[in-house]
Amino acid sequence: MPKAPPSPTPLPTDHPSLTLHLSDPASHTLVHSGPSDGPSAQTLATLASTLQTAHETASRLDLGGLQRVTVQTADSRGGSISQAYVASGLERGKGGAAAGEDDECDELVESGAEPPVLLVTVVAGERALAGEARKAVGELVELGKGLQEEWVREQKEEVSNGLLDGENNGGGRSLGSTK
Repeated sequence: MPKAPPSPTPLPTDHPSLTLHLSDPASHTLVHSGPSDGPSAQTLATLASTLQTAHETASRLDLGGLQRVTVQTADSRGGSISQAYVASGLERGKGGAAAGEDDECDELVESGAEPPVLLVTVVAGERALAGEARKAVGELVELGKGLQEEWVREQKEEVSNGLLDGENNGGGRSLGSTK
């Protein structure tokens, strides 16, 4: 598992007036930054949980894979919340071949070691920042995909070294947890 996100520093410095949050469904925060008067990490974890619920609802209703949710207020000065759902590498067919096409990937899926989905939330305090917020969401999505790919590489290495087996596979670990 990655020890830390690969160089997230450009994101906060590129977007100092936005609140940025990247987490997994277990509410492990991987990236969090924002203005001092912005929403707290706990508030953003709640928003991320809402995104997870929206994804599950879309799946149950057979609407297809949820990608983004954007909330804007009616007030022309009001802010916006932009969120993105980053499917696991195996779900989207990246970061490894789809299940059934690669023995190592099959082992990961069978062991429950598929990388977790990631949840991106960006809050813009005013409507004028909406474009910048969309850009930041895209950057966090790319960062999240990179983390997932690194997670898959490390899990494949553990499988090839015999560290993952059917009883002690670490499949419940998140990107933010330690061994």
